[in-house]
Formats: sequence, C-alpha cells, structure tokens
Amino acid sequence: MGDSVCERKRSKHPPDAGAKTPKRSAEGRDKVDASPSCLDTTELSVEKIEGAAWLLDRLKLHEKLKDRLQREGRGDLVAILESCGKDFRLVCKDKGHLRLVKTHCKKRWCPLCAPMLAAERVATIQSIVARFQWPLIVNYTMSNVEDLSKATLRKLLRAFRKFRQRGIGKLMRGGFASLEISHTGNGWHPHVHTICDCEWLSLETVPPKRWWSAERIADNYQRAGAELSREWAQCIGQPMANVHIQRVATSSRAKKAAVEQIKYTLKGQDLVECEGEASEAIDAIQRVRLYRGFGSCYRLKLDEEVERTPCACEKCGCIQWEPEEAEQNREFREHKKASRRR
Repeated sequence: MGDSVCERKRSKHPPDAGAKTPKRSAEGRDKVDASPSCLDTTELSVEKIEGAAWLLDRLKLHEKLKDRLQREGRGDLVAILESCGKDFRLVCKDKGHLRLVKTHCKKRWCPLCAPMLAAERVATIQSIVARFQWPLIVNYTMSNVEDLSKATLRKLLRAFRKFRQRGIGKLMRGGFASLEISHTGNGWHPHVHTICDCEWLSLETVPPKRWWSAERIADNYQRAGAELSREWAQCIGQPMANVHIQRVATSSRAKKAAVEQIKYTLKGQDLVECEGEASEAIDAIQRVRLYRGFGSCYRLKLDEEVERTPCACEKCGCIQWEPEEAEQNREFREHKKASRRR
C-alpha cells in the first residue's frame, strides 16, 4: 500500500454538512439541450487546451463517434451529436452586436461536452476536498465484462454502498465517488473512483507508528491492503478484487487529485475503438447516477459554487443575449405595432 494509509495530521477543520442542495434527477440530465454555452456560463475544461489543435482533435473524435453510431443504426444518438458543436448566432439586446457561439448537447459521453461537464463537476468539490483532514484516494475495481449493461453498473454501485455500510467502510468520514468505464482491449472495465477523508482504512491492522522500522511499516501496509481487498471482494461477489489506494500529501495535491478522480465517466476514444457496439455502453449509463457524495459530503452545500456568469459583449459590455432570429422577430413585431398606430 506504500504511503496509502500512513497517519498524517492536518487541518482540524473537516467539511461540515450544511443545508441540502436541490437534487437533480437523472431524467433532467439526459434531456437534449443544445443551448449555447455562452448564454449562462464560461467555457471550462479539465484538459489542457492548446489552441485550435485541441478543438480539432475533439471535432475529429466527434465525427468518428457519429459515423460509428450511424453504422450501428442508432439515429437517435446521431441526432444528439449533430445538435452539438453547431454555429449559433446571438445578438446583444442593447446594441444588437453579433456573436458566434457553439451549441452543446451536454451529454456525458459526447467528446465535445465531456471535458466541460467534468470541469464544472470538479470545480464544485475542489474547495471541499482541500479541507479534508486526511485526504485519501481509493479506487474499487471489478472483473472485466464483454457486454456492458445497466445491471452491471448497478451491481457495482450497490457493492460500493454495501462496503460503506460495513465497519471498515464507516472509517471513511466522507468523500466523493465517481463511476468510470474504460475499455482495455479485454472488455469493459467498470470501476469506482473515490477521494475521501480517512485517517486509516483498516480494522484488523493498527496504524503504523513513527518509530517503526521501514520493513515493519511496509509489512503493515500489505496486511491492511489485503484486508481491504478481502472486504471489497465480498461486497462485489468475486473470489478476488483489486483496490488501489493512495495517500494525498497536501491540500494542493488534493485539488489535483480531485481532477484525476472525478473526471470522465466514458471517454469518447474508448467508444470509437471499443469492440462490439458503442451504443450499448451509452445506453448502459443512461439514467444511472454516476457521481455522488457520501458520508459528511452527502448533499453537502458547497461554500464556493461555480459562478455561471454570462459572457459580456466585447463592444458594448451587454450581458443579455438572444438568438438572432428572436431579435428579428422582435423588430418585426415592433414594426407591426408602429404600423397599426399610424
């Protein structure tokens, strides 16, 4: 386990459970929404944007996925991708200055929208993760499956809930969990990424002492790791199961860890290159809660919400926008009313 469970003392201000935030339904997340992003938010991404090259790669991946879904006969999914990335013309309400933006379908499996959605998700939890007293990364895996289905994902999520209800799982004070699905060339690999506040994740093995020798500490980590794997294997219903665990040293690294752990659910590259049908994986994640807070972070009211401010007009500073067609229709109605007065 390495430095995964070593005892560290840090800030004595763990996240406190505040007022509850409104719960977003899975149905609401799955509705097609091709509204321009600049109407209500700034552009965000968890990836390093290197000018037009990054966007060009994403557009190529977007087209490849659309072609694959077309070959699989999924016109409904193709229609969603076609509504994304289109040019959309807006005008500011003060002076009528024109602005060209892109539409977003806001789907978790869309190559264009996934980085933006992941960045918004990470931005809402980074301030909380930075205040964890003992930030710890724990990743729970299961055996690869050839055919991905909702039943497989729900089995994994039920196993994680069962683990948290056990004695060893209750040692985690709170944290955030995200379901990720990757394709390794040997089937689909569902797993749960978590970042939690936990001093020591073991019941049978005592925490190491600072005066212990390096050999004794290493042996202690191995015994604690074996206990954790046994507990998780019982929850997931497998003879053996791997659990990857890592201690985060500082609060600044905890923020970076949040980016890596709570990032993508399903990568567009895996959808394009996977064996079988990509549409099956997309159908599997529909109406499944893929991201959640637990323990002290369950329905936590965030101190620092992501600011979603409209983009200001570069010419006049106006922050109120409307579609160009709506502006033309408004002028026509005003002209018609003026004609009637005459």
